[in-house]
Amino acid sequence: MQAGRLKPEAAKVVPWFIEAFRGPGQSVCKGRWIEIRHGLKVCYARWEDVGPFRTDHAGYVFGDERPSPNLNHGAGIDVSPAVRDYLGLGSMDRVDWRFVEQADVPAGPWSPYDGSQIVERSH
Repeated sequence: MQAGRLKPEAAKVVPWFIEAFRGPGQSVCKGRWIEIRHGLKVCYARWEDVGPFRTDHAGYVFGDERPSPNLNHGAGIDVSPAVRDYLGLGSMDRVDWRFVEQADVPAGPWSPYDGSQIVERSH
């Protein structure tokens, strides 16, 4: 979303756009589950929002491109303190992440939380 409106290319780049679209001004990504990996550890969290540095890099978010340079040392994802602690991340550690369907999220410490382990995405 950009300024509270869906971006024109959203229908083309978001794989679940048709099933998730609820109307203008409604995000089709917020609350989606993501899997975050660091070394051998895996954590699941819900997507919160994009930015603050990039909000126009669909090739990174939905493809296989690397994050674009930004003011946060090229960071591509910001995670909550709960995710950081669970994965044992330092301030500049790298992770891999991907969207997953809710049915593919296994039981774990994230299970009792309905979105409280939110991540913010820079792209």
